[in-house]
Amino acid sequence: EIVKLLVERQADIRAREQGGWTALEHAADDGHTEIVEFLEDLNISANDDSSRYFSNYLGNAANVK
Repeated sequence: EIVKLLVERQADIRAREQGGWTALEHAADDGHTEIVEFLEDLNISANDDSSRYFSNYLGNAANVK
């Protein structure tokens, strides 16, 4: 719900925090598959290496874009 609200309010979902991680990377690392799928549906992706890693980590390798 929060992520959807942030997107609706035009938050920079591609922004990286001080450690260099994006919202997608945090969602994947924490196992939030619904958020990962939501962001991927918006064509929000991390770089190829981290997207592949996190999709494999979540067991969703077929969803890597």
